[in-house]
Amino acid sequence: MERCSFVGNDDIGFFGFGPNVIVDSSAFRNSRSGFYLVQASTAQRCVAELNRDSGFEAFSGCVLVDCVAFINLTNGFTVDSGVKLSDCSATENYRDGIFADEGWHIERCTTYMNRRNGITVSNDNF
Repeated sequence: MERCSFVGNDDIGFFGFGPNVIVDSSAFRNSRSGFYLVQASTAQRCVAELNRDSGFEAFSGCVLVDCVAFINLTNGFTVDSGVKLSDCSATENYRDGIFADEGWHIERCTTYMNRRNGITVSNDNF
């Protein structure tokens, strides 16, 4: 899926249940998360802005590359279960820029002016 916009939905902007690939897409002002990805999905060059929950929620081996989470009302990125974040940025989110739990891999990511922490990790994954 490429170049799609998910705007003002009453629930999640994009709910990817199953291996999905989403590229150059945006989620804006959705009532819950902008992107919800499970089961080895990939998001590349996607933007989540002003969603009422996390910009991105990713589980089960997902990969997020060059994604941006900006001014979401909870975390910019909420990840666990083997998720890999590369070259992503989280700016001015109302909680953590990145909240990571269980088996994650984070590289070359940037956090800036999030209301809580830049990155919060709940398990030792170094």
